[in-house]
Amino acid sequence: MRTMGRRTAWAVGGAMLGLLAACTDGPNEPGSESAPGDVQFSREITLRRLGEALGEGARRVEIKLQRDGLVAREVEIEEDEDRSDDEKIESRAVGIDGDAGTIVLQLGALVIHFDATTQFRAEDRTTLTRAEFVARVEAALADGREPPVEVKRRPPAEPQAPDDASFVARELELDDEADEAEIEINVDSDNLVVNDAPPPDAWIAVLGLMIEIRAGEGITELEEENDDDRGETDFEGFVTAVDLEGNAFTLGDGTVVRLVAGTEIDFDADHEDELGSLREVADAIAAGVFVEADGKGVIETTTPRVVIAVEVEFEIEDDLDDVPGGAEFEGTVQTVNVEAGTFTLRGGTVVRLTDATVIDDGGDLLSLAAAADAVLAGLDVRAEGRGTVETTDPRTITARTVEFEVDD
Repeated sequence: MRTMGRRTAWAVGGAMLGLLAACTDGPNEPGSESAPGDVQFSREITLRRLGEALGEGARRVEIKLQRDGLVAREVEIEEDEDRSDDEKIESRAVGIDGDAGTIVLQLGALVIHFDATTQFRAEDRTTLTRAEFVARVEAALADGREPPVEVKRRPPAEPQAPDDASFVARELELDDEADEAEIEINVDSDNLVVNDAPPPDAWIAVLGLMIEIRAGEGITELEEENDDDRGETDFEGFVTAVDLEGNAFTLGDGTVVRLVAGTEIDFDADHEDELGSLREVADAIAAGVFVEADGKGVIETTTPRVVIAVEVEFEIEDDLDDVPGGAEFEGTVQTVNVEAGTFTLRGGTVVRLTDATVIDDGGDLLSLAAAADAVLAGLDVRAEGRGTVETTDPRTITARTVEFEVDD
C-alpha cells in the first residue's frame, strides 16, 4: 500500500485532470507516447479527395462533432467493409415521449423513433423493457441531467437522402461513453455540399442536418482509413494495468491493447474527465482512479488476446454505479488485522488493503498499523475511500484509496 500526497489525493471530478497533467513527465499530446513503427491506420486527406471518394459510390463516414453547434471536428471515410455495419448515432438525450415513441437528441434536436421492434439496454448492456428505459431517461431529465445514449439501425440499401431526418432505432442504449456527438452513416456525393464562399469549406448533410466542415481553418480533420485485412474489433473496459515501456495497457477482461505510431488518442482538452496520454492513465490508475478505455483496433493475437489500437479514448469514471463492483465506503473502524491487511467497519464491511492501495496523507493516520494502534488506544477512527466489491456475504471491498481520520 502507498501513501498519497494531498496534492494528488483527488476527489473524482474536474480538479483531477489538472492534477494529472501536473504529474505528467512529457507533453500532453494525443499519441505522443506511441511506440515507433510504420503502422498507419488512416491518412489525412483534402476536401477534394473527400468529394472524389464520395463520388465513387456509397461510403461509410464517421463524423465527430464539436460540443457546440453543428461543426465537425473530424470526418473520416471508413473501410468499404464497414458499410454493412449498423449505422449509429451518439448524443445526449434532451427529451423523451414514451407514448409517441420518440427520443430527442441534443445533436441538432434530432428526433429518433422507437417501436415494438426496438431493443432497449442499460449502461451495462442488460436488457430493459421499453417502460424501464423511458423511466430511466425521464428520471435523469427530471434531475437536470441529459443522459448520453447510443442509437443503432440497420443501414438502408442506399444512402438516405440528405434532407430525410427519419431514423427508427433498432437498439437504444444508455451509454456514458456516448456523451460526445458522433454519427456513423453511409453517404454518397449527394451528402457533400461544397461552399463557394467559405468558411465553412463545405457541409456534410445527413439526417436533415447541415454539419459544417472547416478544414481550412484547422477545425475539422479529414481522414481516410487505410484498408487492413486483419480483423477489426471494438474494445471497452476498465484499465487494470499500464505498461509504459511496452506502450500498452490491460483491460479487466485480460485484453492487452498496444498503442503504435498510427494510434489516435481521441482527446478533447475541454472535457475535464478525458486523458490525453498513456502516462496520464498510468498516473490515474496509480492514484486509485477508475479509468475506462473505449476504442477500436485490429487483432494482433488471439491467445493471449492482443489488439493494436486504431483509436482509443480514455475517460475517468466518476460514477461508481457504472463501475463493475465499484463502491465507496465510510464508517467507524471496529477492528484491524494488520497481518491480513484488513480492517472491519461497524456494520460488518471488511476493507482489504493491497500494495496498490493509496493511503491519503491528508488524513490523521498514514498506515494500517497506525490505525490499529489508535483503535487499541480506544480512539474513534473513521475510514472512507473507494474500491471494488469482492464478496457480498460478508461484504468485502478491496480499497483503491483510503483515508483515516481520528474523531475528536
